Amino acid sequence: MSHGEHAPADRQDLDGLVIGIWRDVLSGPVGPDDDFFALGGDSIKAGQIVARLRKQARTGLSLAEFLAEVSTPRELAALVRARAV
Repeated sequence: MSHGEHAPADRQDLDGLVIGIWRDVLSGPVGPDDDFFALGGDSIKAGQIVARLRKQARTGLSLAEFLAEVSTPRELAALVRARAV
């Protein structure tokens, strides 16, 4: 099987992981296009999300990157995928 054959499942898994982490940290429902700060996010919660994502998705994402480049779970998953290439 080629890498492309695994991409949809990998994408779905990563999207689900990111949303699950946001739900846990933000203690509430989260959709793929919900804004982090509108959901009550702050720098402490951003750090918690980054730490969990580093551990669970084995990414080197930094807190600074999260705060500068991410507003939604969809954007975070896309950033992690782009860095994995």
